[in-house]
Amino acid sequence: MGRDLNWDYFNYHAYAAHRALGGGTQDFFAAGYQGYLNPLPFLPLALMQAAGWHSLAIGSVLAAIHGLNALFLYLIARELVSTSARPRSTAAAVTLLGVTSAPYLSQVGTSFADVTTTVPVMAAIWLTVAKSGLRMGMLAVGLAGAAVGLKWTNAPYALAMLVTQVVMLWGPRWRVRVLIWSALVGALSLGFMLLYAVWGWQLWQNYGSPVFPLFNQLFQAPDASIEPIALDRFVPQSLNDLLLLPWRMLFLEGWVYTEPPAPDIRPLLLLGLMALATLAGARRFATRGPHKHGRELASPSPLAIFFIVALAAWLVTSSNGRYAVPLLLLLGPLVYQLARGLLSDDGAVRILVLVIALLQAAHVANAGNPRWAPQPWTPAWLPAEVPDTVRAEPALYVLVGRSSESYLAEYAHPDAVFTNPIGLISIATGGPGWDRFVSLRDRYVGRTKVVMSGGGGPGDARTTEALAVYNDLIDRLGLRLVPERCARARFNVDGHTLGPPHLEGEAHTRHRRLLICDAETKRASDAVLAERRAIAERIMNAYETACPRYFAPHGVQTEGSRRLWTRLYGRFDLYLMIDWDSGDILYRQDRQATPVRIGSRRTWTEDVRRFRCRLPHGGTRGLESLGR
Repeated sequence: MGRDLNWDYFNYHAYAAHRALGGGTQDFFAAGYQGYLNPLPFLPLALMQAAGWHSLAIGSVLAAIHGLNALFLYLIARELVSTSARPRSTAAAVTLLGVTSAPYLSQVGTSFADVTTTVPVMAAIWLTVAKSGLRMGMLAVGLAGAAVGLKWTNAPYALAMLVTQVVMLWGPRWRVRVLIWSALVGALSLGFMLLYAVWGWQLWQNYGSPVFPLFNQLFQAPDASIEPIALDRFVPQSLNDLLLLPWRMLFLEGWVYTEPPAPDIRPLLLLGLMALATLAGARRFATRGPHKHGRELASPSPLAIFFIVALAAWLVTSSNGRYAVPLLLLLGPLVYQLARGLLSDDGAVRILVLVIALLQAAHVANAGNPRWAPQPWTPAWLPAEVPDTVRAEPALYVLVGRSSESYLAEYAHPDAVFTNPIGLISIATGGPGWDRFVSLRDRYVGRTKVVMSGGGGPGDARTTEALAVYNDLIDRLGLRLVPERCARARFNVDGHTLGPPHLEGEAHTRHRRLLICDAETKRASDAVLAERRAIAERIMNAYETACPRYFAPHGVQTEGSRRLWTRLYGRFDLYLMIDWDSGDILYRQDRQATPVRIGSRRTWTEDVRRFRCRLPHGGTRGLESLGR
């Protein structure tokens, strides 16, 4: 599978590891809002990188940590198959069926921390099916709370674990119920605080909110917008979308419940088994009556309660496969439970589960290497050639681009300061956080550098064009590039690689380049840019008013150059653009092949009235959106 240099690593994983070692205390939105997530899950990666370990050793240790999810899945399976004639082999088959999940396998041994933070969740599920009682329930809920403290995306599992334990421990008297509720909520809060309190206190001291910049409609921190940060790229937008999700998960199609293709036959199979179990139960009830019980279906009540509540919460909050690891792993035990209830032969159930697991494994393998960006193993996780001035001199680094490129912080002077005012979430001119950015800019006059991705060789046409575009972009920041004082940094350049031949060929195609240029402050904005920005904002505001459902969050910063003006609405990865040369008004979602023309700069008032509020290409992405 190789080393994974995924987009998130360059955007915030590497920076989070830098924060885990105490760096970046003076930075401001260096890696967007994701740079303010708890960095603790990235501490193992940070320590191994700091120690200079080989990337293969780092990946192996991370894989061992991530593999604890599979270990707890096996322990869960052992509890469920305890009456089987061959419990070990049956549990192994159930575990294999659970782990043959592309979103899980794609993260094992990588910089993704989602599979690190779900280990406490899987441990809590094991305790729930293995033990009963208030003490074990409190421990399980506390572990789920700790998972939320590590990463907010585990909140559905904490809610599900709390509901499961309440149902299991529900007492006959109200005083007992109050005691149970109080004990479980207290355990959940304690687990959360143990792993989040230190980080939350730092955020409170620096920004006035313990969860900055999230939930700012509650905390009103002055340096973040009160618009909620929501990512609904995978959330079903209709009942039809919801019902079709298990069917769409069958195919080699990206952007269904995770960005890469992640085929899965198990959800649809689970629904089919549930239907058969329901029919079988109804038939037995009809033939024998409610008081003449025959062979009972195995009752997976704690597991079923947890799965149903967690599934509902996951669907509403993200529907993102990377955050669904516990749900995807539990498909193995759930399929076994339903099959065991339908078939009386234990050996037949074991063979059936193993056959399904092998079919699922083959289906996942058919999608190719599950790595997001597979690379050969190198001595360092990210080999780098960085200019000496970056390491030797403290400066303010203004990162410009949708990918923050904040991994540069690992290679910079310890007193360097990083900020990403133009990125996934831009700091609006005059808006929340603007004063803090301006104070940083003014403090580092004469020591400011702008970091840009890509660029060709010195003086070539691509570099000249890129500098012109970036110069326009940073105009609203009160900065101007000094092109004659630019340096280049290169990453992933080490030729000493380990890996199979199909990965060795990619070593020369995955180099990453940064252009680092000195910048000076300027007193006034370019008049042409100011005029065009005002026109672009007027047009974009009209479209936003006409379609607030998809152009959200509202009032995002307009970025642009003389030729192209853009707003990025993060809720649906939606770009609204004005091509100044052609006059076309366009919109598209991330990973859509072609934009959709929705108007003209010359006739925009009429175009807005005719605009139908819907996603471009009906929300489909990839090659399906080509030429539509």
